[in-house]
Amino acid sequence: MLKQLIEVFKLVFTFADKLQRLEANVKEHTEQIRNLADTQARMYYEFQLQQEREARERERESHARKEEALRLENQMLRERLERSERLGLPTSPADQKPPDEKSGKE
Repeated sequence: MLKQLIEVFKLVFTFADKLQRLEANVKEHTEQIRNLADTQARMYYEFQLQQEREARERERESHARKEEALRLENQMLRERLERSERLGLPTSPADQKPPDEKSGKE
């Protein structure tokens, strides 16, 4: 009978020890899961920031290309104006003299 009682106490002690280890493992795994979730959230946030940075960079590049195109267009128009002025050509319809109505034949 004493032998059986000792065996029962051994089993209870063994179960208690295993239970404590399992609880410690559960806590450890819970902490790891929290860390993974935090890491995933940070990575997603960084991913969004990177996408926003890339979108802003694309917008800046597009804006720079448009500015360059406008600058080139302005340069071409200035050159055309200078060429017309050198040749004595009218540069715009407003520069052309309207026909003189008084000198016209009736």
